[in-house]
Amino acid sequence: MQRSARKRLLLVDPTAGEPAERAKADALAAQGLDVTVLCPGAIREGTREVRAAPLRPGAQYALVLGRLIGKAPNRCVFTSGLAEALAREPDVVHVLSDENFALTLQVLLEARRRWPRALRVSHSWQNVCCTWRRHGQPLLALYAFDLMMMAYVS
Repeated sequence: MQRSARKRLLLVDPTAGEPAERAKADALAAQGLDVTVLCPGAIREGTREVRAAPLRPGAQYALVLGRLIGKAPNRCVFTSGLAEALAREPDVVHVLSDENFALTLQVLLEARRRWPRALRVSHSWQNVCCTWRRHGQPLLALYAFDLMMMAYVS
């Protein structure tokens, strides 16, 4: 199988089930990147389950719908979809999720294991340093786990 000359980007975005959130993928594909988007096929929002919209006709990127297990948004991981998305041999893996989310750690560890030369990038919405006084996690064990994830991802 011949590799494409274009750079391959894996964009992992838990919010990309919404078509409007996929504008990033459209813009990146328009710049000449071979884009694959990995997002959950369904996600819980409160008491309801929200299903991801299908790939629109004419989209210039690939869409992989995975399955999440755990408590969204910060304590969930992919049980399917990640291996399929990483099988596309990405040059760059970009995770749009906070650095203390289990999903971010899972994706970056698996990308490092499978494609050690791929550039791994995580994007955080949080720009406030977490300390014991400023952290929202009241359980010491989970706080320690969050710090470990942040240290690896950062």
